[in-house]
Amino acid sequence: MNLLVLEIARVRTELPRETLQWALDTATPTFRSWTELLSRSDVSDAQAWALLWRDGKLERSAEKQPRESERYWSSNASSERLAEHVASYLARPDVPPGAVGRIRERFDTETVTRLDLLRSVVRLGGSDIVCHELAAEPPAGSSRGPQLGSRERALVERYRNTCQRETEERDRTIVADVEAILGEPDLVRRVKCAQSRNAFGLRVLEACVFGHGSVAPRPEDADAESAEWLENASGSVMTYSDDSHKLGPVLSALRPIVRLHRDLTDPLTQRWWSRRVRDFGPAGTVPLTYSIPSEEGAYVVRRLGNDIPSYQKLMELVAQRRDSTLAELCTAACRR
Repeated sequence: MNLLVLEIARVRTELPRETLQWALDTATPTFRSWTELLSRSDVSDAQAWALLWRDGKLERSAEKQPRESERYWSSNASSERLAEHVASYLARPDVPPGAVGRIRERFDTETVTRLDLLRSVVRLGGSDIVCHELAAEPPAGSSRGPQLGSRERALVERYRNTCQRETEERDRTIVADVEAILGEPDLVRRVKCAQSRNAFGLRVLEACVFGHGSVAPRPEDADAESAEWLENASGSVMTYSDDSHKLGPVLSALRPIVRLHRDLTDPLTQRWWSRRVRDFGPAGTVPLTYSIPSEEGAYVVRRLGNDIPSYQKLMELVAQRRDSTLAELCTAACRR
């Protein structure tokens, strides 16, 4: 449900204050998509700071727990993972000076190292003020105070240059992968080419499925191996890619292929992304547990608009009727 709340922030450029506050109060910061709220200009620094720590999950995730503890799987977060969450706040354009010091009141330099934080903030386009604060921060165990000199400025520039090179290299790799895939004459060979290159992403999937055209391939153009790879690749895009809301045409073409070639009694096909691929159809026609957040989130926004009581009712219905379709839940939520 939190993903649907955050979809309001992504879809609606202007929100009434009451609706925005409800979204801030409902979102769970440990979901990565909460950054949709932090990037909004109408969310103040104070609201963003409160959201970062609101439910206490971020601090608890840093606590070290033994393997036999019931909280083991929700704790023991690495410095790199914590840095990704904290950097979502630090990369805001209006973060005031001293923000790093405030972070250190919650996490010490051993829990979240300055280099992990600096790397994450630079990748998100953080300001000079924050980057220089991080670069000047004394390493763990150092007796020196915060210093900002030529070495610290050089460290920030080195990270920025590294991030730029990584982005450029990733773009070149995708272009090369797509060109190689499009050079193959049929679906099976295109998939084998993508496999051999360890290619990944929405553009790769589109190239494999549609080739140079826009017409979906016939189910018999695939085989069991290519169908399995396409299903797994689409599931990875759903889970990890920011482009998941653009997957509609690919999944529409993939559904008959998966139904023909995949053994639907295999336990692996019962995972949520496999079910989402197989059951894909118009928005709102599958249970919420098998939805693509961006796609179904936009559907909920169209149905419920800015009516906060309807969203609150929908949250209750989702917990009570897990197997109902999203369209049914939205219809019930709108009835008063």
